[in-house]
Formats: sequence, structure tokens, C-alpha cells
Amino acid sequence: TITAANIFSTSPAIEQSNLVVLEDPKNAFLAANVVPLVASQKLSNELKTVLDAVSAKLTTEALIELNTSVEGNQGVDPDEAAEKWIRDNGFDQPIQK
Repeated sequence: TITAANIFSTSPAIEQSNLVVLEDPKNAFLAANVVPLVASQKLSNELKTVLDAVSAKLTTEALIELNTSVEGNQGVDPDEAAEKWIRDNGFDQPIQK
């Protein structure tokens, strides 16, 4: 029996184990945000547009779905899961500014 656990909010175990996510009003546990890192010489307005669009769609819920899809022996290959997410979210086509 699990009494308490410190796990990532994107962990599939939360739903799979019917865990209850507690509020953290004192912010004892810092948020783990996905942050794109780009070499300054590679940064462009076009890349900023793409990263902003991806960031808008890569929600906690999307990360949970991706993590769940690749977890365990029956999981999908991570590259396949990423490619599917890219297609499903329209990033296999040019991004409209």
C-alpha cells in the first residue's frame, strides 16, 4: 500500500494506481517544466515560432499520454510515440505564423 509518494505530475502511475494528487499551497515541490534549450547562434524568429507552438500543445495531459504510451513491455517505441504526437498536432506541416 502506498501512503504517500513524491512522483512527477506526468507519471502514468497517478492514474494507473488511482493516486490522489495533493495541493501544495506552500510550493514545497517545485514545478518541473519542459524548457527548450537552443544555442544562441541557432535561435531565429522562425524557431521561436515553432517552439512557442509546440509549448502551447505540450501540456501536462499530453505528457501523461506520451509517457503512458511508451511505458512498460507493451509500450510503443518512444520515437514512434513522438512522431505520432507530431502528426496528431499538425507539426508535420509548416506552421502558420
